[in-house]
Amino acid sequence: MSESYESTGIIASSEVQEYFPKNLPEKFGLGENVSFFGLMDTGGYKQNGMPVAKYKSLYLTALYDTTLEHPEVLDHCDMKKSNRHWITREGRDFLELQNKHSELKYMSPLLVIILHSHLIKEDKDFIFANFLRYADHEELRGRGIATQVFESVCEKCRVDGLKYIYVADQSKTGWPSKSRLIGVNWLDPEMFDEICEAHWDEKRENVFHAPFTRNLVRVLDDKEHERLYWQMMSKTRN
Repeated sequence: MSESYESTGIIASSEVQEYFPKNLPEKFGLGENVSFFGLMDTGGYKQNGMPVAKYKSLYLTALYDTTLEHPEVLDHCDMKKSNRHWITREGRDFLELQNKHSELKYMSPLLVIILHSHLIKEDKDFIFANFLRYADHEELRGRGIATQVFESVCEKCRVDGLKYIYVADQSKTGWPSKSRLIGVNWLDPEMFDEICEAHWDEKRENVFHAPFTRNLVRVLDDKEHERLYWQMMSKTRN
């Protein structure tokens, strides 16, 4: 019989900062009024007291202090008051965090990122992460920040030893083309096998939790990714 376990810890702000672009203060006109907060959820299953499966989920946010000097436009960018329900949800989730963490009392989120590993075998390394959610207020769009954030996340994950980042593209407009993502069906068979074999008790067809047409992947080996990207482009143009 399997027994679940889980725990949550705060990530050092300096570590969280590494997931975000270095020019973030400049992008939002905030000067030094930018800070970072993150939580790491870990857990999994044990059988007969021995761990057999594990997961890791990261909640990462870039913030500014509402009591300090900041651009006036940000006063109208409260995520809780967004016209998009999923951004509103992020705003409400952050409000719950404020009630639990006093250091967030006067803070407001600029960006929220959630990375999730899914459940993998205990003896496997974390080699991939699902770029599960990304949120900013719609009033702040058009600055190219989404692509920059994604590139920063990829760079940090590469340093952490991950090999793949994938996203379920549920947007109406599509993922930013500058990210040059590929469909999961364009992965080499060996790459797909590596990902599938790391999962715990999951059928191959369920490894990506959305239809293949909605799943996009970034291989964190740049040379390999470019090869696969142009392979995809050359065949889809014909």
